[in-house]
Amino acid sequence: MSKVGNPKSSHAKAPGPVGRPFLGSLLEVRDDRLTFVVELARQFGDVARFRMGPKIMHLINDPSHAKHVLQENSKNYNKGLGLEHAKPLLGEGLLTSEGDLWARQRHLVEPALRNPCLARYAAVVREETMTMIEQWQHWCETQRPVDVMVEVPRLTLRILFLTLFGTDMQTPSRAITESFSIAMEEASRRIVEPFTPPVWIPTRRNVAFKRALSALDEIVYGIIDARIENENESTSSQHDDVLSVLVRAMNDNRMNREQVRDEIVTILLAGHETTALTIVWSWYLMCRHPEIEEKLRSEIHESLGDRPPLFRDLTKLDYTRKVIKESLRLYPPVWLIPRTSVAADTIGGYYIPAGSAVLISPYCMHRNKAFWDRPDSFDPEHFSDRAISRDRYAYLPFGAGPRHCLGSGFGLMEAQIVIVMVAQSFRLRLVPDTDGSPKPLLTLRPPSSLRFTIEASEHF
Repeated sequence: MSKVGNPKSSHAKAPGPVGRPFLGSLLEVRDDRLTFVVELARQFGDVARFRMGPKIMHLINDPSHAKHVLQENSKNYNKGLGLEHAKPLLGEGLLTSEGDLWARQRHLVEPALRNPCLARYAAVVREETMTMIEQWQHWCETQRPVDVMVEVPRLTLRILFLTLFGTDMQTPSRAITESFSIAMEEASRRIVEPFTPPVWIPTRRNVAFKRALSALDEIVYGIIDARIENENESTSSQHDDVLSVLVRAMNDNRMNREQVRDEIVTILLAGHETTALTIVWSWYLMCRHPEIEEKLRSEIHESLGDRPPLFRDLTKLDYTRKVIKESLRLYPPVWLIPRTSVAADTIGGYYIPAGSAVLISPYCMHRNKAFWDRPDSFDPEHFSDRAISRDRYAYLPFGAGPRHCLGSGFGLMEAQIVIVMVAQSFRLRLVPDTDGSPKPLLTLRPPSSLRFTIEASEHF
């Protein structure tokens, strides 16, 4: 990359690559987004400017600058690149909405994700994980590989339905996850394509995209209608889950049916996808580092034996939690936090024009050598007591500021229980020659298929 950029002044442009005429760095981003952001930060520093076609982008790779955008001056930054392209999928849900609508929706959903609810949800996580483990016994006996990118999203979807929606999942999980995959692939592709036809033009991709959205809408509106009927027929107590809260808001004319749909689709994506990825990436990394897996298993054996973990046990499992946090550092499911500046701003001494895209990449920030020793290594001791002095904004798997992830506590609890219970029953081994290259869509996914063989655990 050849550099452009001026010395710092009140209107200095941040340094960055010259790029190609008209396209800027669009082709490099399209070829390998993760390598591009990491190399951009390493070569050009904490604020780097680049173009994607006519769009001006600024990549931020310093905790103090991230704090400025996400916390201190958050009102000047709306949701940006990527989430704009996800609006056909997510509508005006919590991930994409702004202003008063966002604040009202967050206020409605937040109570169901507070700590007092988590102990109740933990019992559901244990029960559903045990059901999955019983089903896996056959694969253990036959040594048939398990595709965890099918199995784990199925588990986290069931847990989400039973906890936040207060209902069993009637639709096959594969139908939901496949529809999400198609929709996210298309939304991600549109970010890096200089010219994309409007959705209404019946290209092959558009037809598949609209079919996936239609399938999701059918599922989601079916969920809404079933709960409306249930609420109307109930003469005793009402449900207190997120779904009923949203339906009652609709009945009170505080939301319309489409807004309820948008929130449910958003919760479906954010509530199962990110947790499933956290679990899968943790397993993948432990398979690559058996000494870390062994230390985790020893902690579980000493703390619990073969007893499934209760909610109150989770604080004892300090190393297990470190493993999960380190997995989130190396492979954060939300790998990019995009914002768009409302008014002009200055970050790190560089001028940010109004309407500029500002990108904070946890994937990149978590590899900043100024804040992490051996940043490319999988080392749970990155989260030992000696690391407490690290800047809070150097670690952003759940974002930060007013729009930090509401479900972070739920997701960590769920991942910890699943990882512990599976470790008590099995050892997972990667199928030889497995490609674990991360795939940056709206979330950071492994390849579409990630297979493990299962062995009985000798520890328990």
